[in-house]
Amino acid sequence: MTDCIHFQTIIKELNPNDSNTGDCCSWSMVKCDGTSIVKIDFSDYKGIDKDVSFPQTVQFLSNLKEFSIKGQQHIKEIPSLPVENIEKIDLSNSGLSSSMFPTWIMDAQKIKELDISNTQITGMPQREIRSNIKSCSFSNTPICGTYQSSPYANFIPDTCKSSCSGGYTGSISSNGNNSTNNNGGTKVWPYILIGFAVVAILGALGFLYMKKSKRSDKLSNYDSPRPILPVSKKENKMLKLSLLKFLLMKILQLYQRFQHLLLLIVLQMKVKLKKWLVTNIMLPTEEMLIKIFSKIIVPVEFLLRIFIVNTIFRLYLNKINHSIHIHLFIIL
Repeated sequence: MTDCIHFQTIIKELNPNDSNTGDCCSWSMVKCDGTSIVKIDFSDYKGIDKDVSFPQTVQFLSNLKEFSIKGQQHIKEIPSLPVENIEKIDLSNSGLSSSMFPTWIMDAQKIKELDISNTQITGMPQREIRSNIKSCSFSNTPICGTYQSSPYANFIPDTCKSSCSGGYTGSISSNGNNSTNNNGGTKVWPYILIGFAVVAILGALGFLYMKKSKRSDKLSNYDSPRPILPVSKKENKMLKLSLLKFLLMKILQLYQRFQHLLLLIVLQMKVKLKKWLVTNIMLPTEEMLIKIFSKIIVPVEFLLRIFIVNTIFRLYLNKINHSIHIHLFIIL
């Protein structure tokens, strides 16, 4: 019996300590039609004690009609199932976690019952599901929390949408043992707004600082009392140069602190944005939007660098002679 050989291979990959041999059609978790396996039910199987991906050997069971891994928290991924005859799929309360909706579910044409409730499948179907699903449950999955704002909501069958009436709580029912937080894409926007707010505040402070420096330049043009003690031109130049060095160090220290803060904000925004895009948008669009986002942040950081250097030169352009300018370039 070829199907039994394939199934025993599956069992050994999931649980190397399993000693079951012989006719698999007599096992409670298997149902056969003649010599062909038509049903596999792992819902009561206790032998999986570490995180695994379901073996791809299952694709050799071409007559499979029913498949269940209900409650198997250690099964984290199912690369594929034979879709020619599959009619009933139960993945509920399992450990499945995927940012992409399984393509083999979209490709199957005979599915009548589908249950992925209480899993961490976050991705939307990015094309129409071919099967005419009569019974469906997406209950308490991240999809329920994000599908209404997704451009791919129309690809979700109405029978599956109706199961999302309770939304997404982020916790698994009593059949499971995991509890996670909702990482839906809506939480990315506060980080984006904070980032732009920081840039706007820094820009406003820079404008006020430049305005104040212009006013100081104007006031410096008026005659002021001469110092009581005479100062030579050389000493005056050295004094200005020392002051310039001190101010440059302080400004560069502030800039380095700001640059670290900006980098931290940008990294957090990109991580949140990527997770949201993977959940709601196809990969080509995700890459395009991330490039657009990068093209916004990088020029802003570049302009801020130019602003800082420009401010330094505006403060001292009318006070320091040509030789000190050359010395300044050597220092930088």
